[in-house]
Amino acid sequence: MGEMSSSMFMMMHMLQASGQIAPGQTPDMPKDLTLEINPGHPTIINLNTLRKHEPDFARDMSRVFLDTIMT
Repeated sequence: MGEMSSSMFMMMHMLQASGQIAPGQTPDMPKDLTLEINPGHPTIINLNTLRKHEPDFARDMSRVFLDTIMT
């Protein structure tokens, strides 16, 4: 199938979840997705700073961040 953009993946996921596309009509979701993180992005920089000062809170925020980007 090749690579699927994150936007397309989210669209397919939403259509499946809402029942707008029958499971037989939907292409298989890729199992080998790669998450690429830009270490220079302000969100990542701020998360790293938070990790140094408030590690417990940073861990919680990291989980929220990952949950958000992986859905």
